[in-house]
Order: sequence, then C-alpha cells, then structure tokens
Amino acid sequence: MRRTTAGFTLIELLVVISIIALLVGILLPALGAARRAAQSTKCLSNERQIGIALFAYTVDNQSFYPPVLDFALLVGKRGELDHFQNARGAINPDDAPRALMDEQYLGDPEVAQCPSDLGDPVTMPNGDIIENCYEDYGSSYRTMIEWETPPVTPNPQQTADNAMYKVDFVGWNSRTLDRFMRPRRVDEFDRSATNKIVSGDWNWFPDRLWSEPKTRWHDSGDRTFNMVFADGHADRFNFGTDVETASLGAGPYYGEADPDENGYW
Repeated sequence: MRRTTAGFTLIELLVVISIIALLVGILLPALGAARRAAQSTKCLSNERQIGIALFAYTVDNQSFYPPVLDFALLVGKRGELDHFQNARGAINPDDAPRALMDEQYLGDPEVAQCPSDLGDPVTMPNGDIIENCYEDYGSSYRTMIEWETPPVTPNPQQTADNAMYKVDFVGWNSRTLDRFMRPRRVDEFDRSATNKIVSGDWNWFPDRLWSEPKTRWHDSGDRTFNMVFADGHADRFNFGTDVETASLGAGPYYGEADPDENGYW
C-alpha cells in the first residue's frame, strides 16, 4: 500500500508567501525609522561630546572659546577636499589647526562624523559635489564663525547680542583675513549662552534649502538639526523655513530679526 506524505498545496504556499510579504511590508518602514532615529541619537551624542570638550576648553583657557579658522576646523580630520579647511586659501589644509583635536580635548576624529551624513547640497564653485561632509570636508559639523552680519563693533556685547541666531563667532575672523580677531569669551554671551549656536549638522545654515533631499539628514520636522550651543549643551533645534527666505534676500537678514519670547532668533 502506497503511503502519501502531507505537504503544502500551491494555494497554501501562496497564502504563506503573501503573509510573509505583508509582514515585511509592515516591518521594513518601522525598522527604517528605528535606524534613522538611532543614527540621529548617535549624531546628537557626538555633538554632546563636542560640547563637553568645548566647555572644558573654556575652563582651561580663561573662558575663551577655541580659535576656529574655517567652518570645518573645530573638530574632525583632514578632508579629501580643500573646501572650508583653508580660510579661503590663507592656510594649508594639511596644517590647519583643529583646536579641540590638537589640544586633545577630543581624541578620536570620528566624533565629527554624523552617521546620517548625506553630504552638502551645494555644488562647490569648482564643480566638486560633496557626497559626505565628513569624508570631503573632514567634519559633518559646521561651526559658526563670523560672517557678513553684524559688523564687528567696539562693543563685544552688542556684537554678540545682535549676531545671526544670537552668536557672532566662536573663533577668529577667518573671513576678512586682514583683521584676525581674538576668540570670543563665555562672558560675552552671559545674557543667554544656552541659545547661542556654536556648531551643528553641516546643512543647518539657511542657504542649504530644506527642499533639497541632501539637506535633510534626519527624519525630523522642518529645518530641525542637531546643534551645539555656547554653554556646551547639544540639542535638536527647529529653525523654521522662514530663515531660508531671509537668506535669499526676501526677508529680515539673520541678525536683523527680533528674537522670539524664548530668546531665539
């Protein structure tokens, strides 16, 4: 007598495959969101380490912030490209100082690497396309140094109070190379150091438009970036898209806007 073995029919097999496909479809977005959240948390942890190192530096250096000669030169490594590492040609990127690294307040340059780093949406004047800020610039984090506004005045407190996003610069003035400035002191921000920006995700600057996919490193609301503040703490901060309008010349330009009730610009 022939014995038969039980098995799946074609219909049963198709049902099982359909259930598996349905479960995968449900789980993959959740897993992706969890991965992005973990990457954002790791990025914020990096910036908190930078903030702690920044605070330690000011304690050891008579309350002065470290000198920062270009946007990529607070922390990190020598990037593959020269952009934002040479103070517009004034220094050789191979020799560019990174104060928090050189003074050993931070030992591992990878603290400057955001795991969500998608690069810079802005194509460089020579045509370079930035696929990863850490690899190309040497840092995923852009430090606030002095820019066009406000003009440097004899009154440092006035300069500090009126600067874009309530910070002027934490290092030397690398943008007008004929007048290098001393780094700022902590007490110049004593009105509210907790909301004066020092550094953050590279694309926080408003000329990196939120409509560009490469600007949106983290799964967050409009123009929300991980940021380091002048008192050394790090947190997520939402700039809102109005800053983009201002950067394009259609609204109040950075420091000309009044702060809100919480003291943020």
